[in-house]
Amino acid sequence: MENGIIFDWVETLSKGSLNHGEAISIGMVAEARLSVAKGLLTEKDAGRLHALLGNIGLPTALDAKCDKTAIIDAIRKDKKKRNAKLRVILLEGIGEAKVSEITEADLEVAIHDLC
Repeated sequence: MENGIIFDWVETLSKGSLNHGEAISIGMVAEARLSVAKGLLTEKDAGRLHALLGNIGLPTALDAKCDKTAIIDAIRKDKKKRNAKLRVILLEGIGEAKVSEITEADLEVAIHDLC
């Protein structure tokens, strides 16, 4: 698994307005926010990642008009899902990642923060 990959669905749902790298950038920010929420990553490190991605011209959020329901529905069907949990990469620090399971409620919070 790769950091940000669970959110690659936004590439498909954007109908060409986002490329793969841009979708992964948004996913990396979402997974960093989830990592902070889970107490694994500091706000400072999440902010640093957010700034670095933005400074090289990558998007760090979705359009305010994004279809949250469509994104959540697509991710629910993802092959990385195990039982009722999604497998994602969460960060314990810059360059320190681990595969973790999150609930759909966690996913909904992450999507809400991006749109």
